[in-house]
Amino acid sequence: MEEPGLFSFLEKIETEFEEKKLLTKIIPKGTKVFDEGDECGGVPFVIKGVIRVSKIGKNGREIILYRLKSGDACILTITSVLSNIAYPAIAVVEENAEVILLTVPQFKKAMASNTDFQHFVYKLLSDRFLDIMTLIDEIIFRKVDERLIEFLLTNSEKNGDIIEMTHDDIAVELGTAREVISRLIKNLEKEGSIQLSRGKIRVVGRQALAKKLSEC
Repeated sequence: MEEPGLFSFLEKIETEFEEKKLLTKIIPKGTKVFDEGDECGGVPFVIKGVIRVSKIGKNGREIILYRLKSGDACILTITSVLSNIAYPAIAVVEENAEVILLTVPQFKKAMASNTDFQHFVYKLLSDRFLDIMTLIDEIIFRKVDERLIEFLLTNSEKNGDIIEMTHDDIAVELGTAREVISRLIKNLEKEGSIQLSRGKIRVVGRQALAKKLSEC
């Protein structure tokens, strides 16, 4: 069951639907919710869990557009439903998810008649637009080595200076090539700032990395 107040606007419009109870689904980790080119049969509103939304280029490189967490809905799904176009990305469950699933007719009816629902969608659109602008700024205007150091400092701080990720995983997070990440990580290892083991990176020179980041 959703947290108190989460998607409360759905409770107000539930009785307007022919189905008196909205559909709630549990989606296991690893499930592909939507693939690029899919027709969206509904709009999921995330109660719990994490869904990764990403784009994969012809060269096979993946870039993460955003992640859906508790209280989120996918703006690409919404625009696909409203515009009758195919889903333009890939959505995969990273952590077991619980969602409220509105069918297309339900979503369109709510969008046409409920002010609170409209406000939620418009704010979501605005927030995601800013997220994408920030992502573009990061990729185009900041150097990869700067972003990598910031990523290492931020993510290792949560887990006792250890990051359990492969070079491929980090490349996807930063929207660059694995070869670039591997070269930069190798350089940081030579400098003594990090230690590498299989699938793990240990930050051993946090101050040195922070100093290097300030100089970028």
